[in-house]
Amino acid sequence: MVYYGVVFVYPSFKRTLAILEETGYPLTMEEWEPDSITVQYYNSSGMDEEKIVYDRPEEMDALKQALVPGDMSCGCVEYAAGLEVSYSFENDWNSSWGQLIEEKLPDFVREERDKME
Repeated sequence: MVYYGVVFVYPSFKRTLAILEETGYPLTMEEWEPDSITVQYYNSSGMDEEKIVYDRPEEMDALKQALVPGDMSCGCVEYAAGLEVSYSFENDWNSSWGQLIEEKLPDFVREERDKME
């Protein structure tokens, strides 16, 4: 049986943050170095069109600026439509999903998405 849960760590959790930092756990997206970020593009009818794996550092840096981990998404933010994002690190040992903020969407992703419509 697999259990899944989310535990939020807030800036006021000083001891927890100290332990995470001591163990090398990344505390911000800037510190985190994924192996790759995959974007699944969908066309206007909702059918998947193309899956692109981005693994060049400049692409991943641009994507990280727009990426919100799935468990941290908020209803008051406009996320990019027609996209599904997953990312992995430590050789696929750990992977997760997220969403991209529309206003921070990198041009190369926006252009690719526009081709799908």
